[in-house]
Amino acid sequence: MQTEDESNGSPAHSAAAHKAAARGDSVLLRDLLDEGANPDVQDALGNTPLHYACLGGQPATVAILLEFGAHPGAENADGGTPIQAAALSGHSALISALIDAGADLDARNSLGMTALHLSCARGSSPCAQELLHAGADAGIVDARGRTALHLAAATLNLEIVDLLLESGADFEARDNEGNTALMLAEAAQAEAAVRTPGQERSTC
Repeated sequence: MQTEDESNGSPAHSAAAHKAAARGDSVLLRDLLDEGANPDVQDALGNTPLHYACLGGQPATVAILLEFGAHPGAENADGGTPIQAAALSGHSALISALIDAGADLDARNSLGMTALHLSCARGSSPCAQELLHAGADAGIVDARGRTALHLAAATLNLEIVDLLLESGADFEARDNEGNTALMLAEAAQAEAAVRTPGQERSTC
């Protein structure tokens, strides 16, 4: 891991670069990089400025960091990459920019989750669509043996379920506990019903 003390430029510049990237301060970020701040410097959590720009949904600072050679596949302490951060924040345009920069679509974090897993867990149809269009593997399983389809079904997101099925996702795949996507969807529906006792469905 390349820490602030090991980076080109001072630790103060490096810390400021993280903050500027996160809040979308493109003028300050460019000034810092021009002065020698390392675009790939990692903080105590292993996050680079690009991680923070993606988490913050900041297209301008993402573009500047990539312009200065930031590594699109940098991993933090949990194995998370910038494209996974973009999926977590629900910004499909950032996913597209990272794909163009050569990011690994199917990189996995410490939980075995890819950007597609995270998009489905978050319920972001645009992100899932962007990833699938670019060729993300819908068959990868996470540490619990769950595919992206399992996660989409568990959140009852029919739009993403349809996208995954159209992309060839295995509807019969079972996780480590033997659950199929349909079984997780049924469990989620039952849980939702328990949480709203006494409420009748509208018949308008």
